[in-house]
Order: sequence, then C-alpha cells, then structure tokens
Amino acid sequence: VALQDIQAAIANIMDMNTLIATATEEQSQVGQEISQRVEVISQQSSQSASLANQNRSGSQNLNHKANELYDLVGRFTV
Repeated sequence: VALQDIQAAIANIMDMNTLIATATEEQSQVGQEISQRVEVISQQSSQSASLANQNRSGSQNLNHKANELYDLVGRFTV
C-alpha cells in the first residue's frame, strides 16, 4: 500500500510539473505578444510624431505663403 501511495504521489507531482510547464509556456507566449504589441505601439508613435512634424512644417509653409499673398494683394489699389 505504501508503494502505491508513493507511485500515486509521484504521478501527482508529474501532473503538476506538466501543468507548471504548460503555464510557463503560455506566460512566455503572452510576454512575447506583449513585447510585439509594445513595439508596434512604439513604431506607430514614431510615425505619428513624424506626421505631426510634417503637418507643422506644412502649416508654417502655408502661413508663409498666405503672408506673401497678403503682401501681394496689398500692392493693388482700387
């Protein structure tokens, strides 16, 4: 009976080890997924910052052209 109890305990430990290994693998996969998503967010943030800079530059250029046009129109008299 004692040997059977030991065998049952060993089988139970093996089952728990399998569960732990499975959970560890799942956590590793989730960690990798999170890392990939953070990388995507970082890339998209960088792209967004670049677009914002382009937008700012375009707005400044447009403002400059509007001032030039204002000056040119101001030269005409009616």
